[in-house]
Amino acid sequence: MTTAMGAALRRIQLGNALSAFGNGFTVPYLYVYVAKVRDLGA
Repeated sequence: MTTAMGAALRRIQLGNALSAFGNGFTVPYLYVYVAKVRDLGA
């Protein structure tokens, strides 16, 4: 594997990790919104 390919792979993995981290922060608020504001239940 070339170094350019390794750098690109690391960048993709970092992007995926940040995406998962962001989803972990927003999903609880989405649950509260659906359950309390829209009254769709748990």
